[in-house]
Formats: sequence, C-alpha cells, structure tokens
Amino acid sequence: MANVERKHNADIGREARDGSLADLRWLFEASPDLIFITDRRGTLTHVSPSSEAILGYRPDEMIGRSAADFIYPGDLNPTRDELRLARRGRNRRNFEARYVHKDGRVVVLTWSGAWSEREQQHFSSVAK
Repeated sequence: MANVERKHNADIGREARDGSLADLRWLFEASPDLIFITDRRGTLTHVSPSSEAILGYRPDEMIGRSAADFIYPGDLNPTRDELRLARRGRNRRNFEARYVHKDGRVVVLTWSGAWSEREQQHFSSVAK
C-alpha cells in the first residue's frame, strides 16, 4: 500500500509542477511586458514574444545572440555593471537602458532584473 501511496503523491506533485510550468509558459507567451532570460555571459536564452512589438525583433531573431547586440552602445557598460551587481548578491536591480529597435530608433526601457545563482541566469522584465 505504501508504494501505491508514494506513486500517487509523486503523480500529484508532477501534475502540480507541470501545471505550474504551463502557467508560467502561458504568462511568458501572453505578457505584454518584455521578458529576457540570459545566461552568465549575456547570451539570450529566452525572449518573450512582446519583443517584436517593443524592439521589432521576433524572439527567434534574438535567442542565441548576446543581449549586447541590442543595447545602445553608450549604455552597454552601465548595463553590464548592473548585471555584475546582481550577481554579487544584490539580486534585484532596477535600471534604465537604451536599446536599438530593429528600425534603428532608440527605445528607452526601464528594467527590473534579478540573478538566480541556482539557475545561473539573469531574469529581466520591463513593463511597456
């Protein structure tokens, strides 16, 4: 009986995790906010679909590239400084940076970002 109960509890836990992940995926896909996830080196690993409305790029045009490719050159070093501070234990950072839209115009975005030591990733979002 104990094995059946453990299996049932494991199934419930898996369903809850899968449901939570599905909810997070839906939120990520449906959000009007721009959401970026980058690895330690600044490579974009996830980009929300809202990137097209805000920066003119589809997620597949951004994923795998350095986030630096999209930052206005004069804001690159201050943005890197903010990300370094996040990694050094000041987890949540709020900062402003200019990005270059696909059509060449400059877009100012105010970011909220956090570093996850466990995931070794930066999670950033901007309300637009």
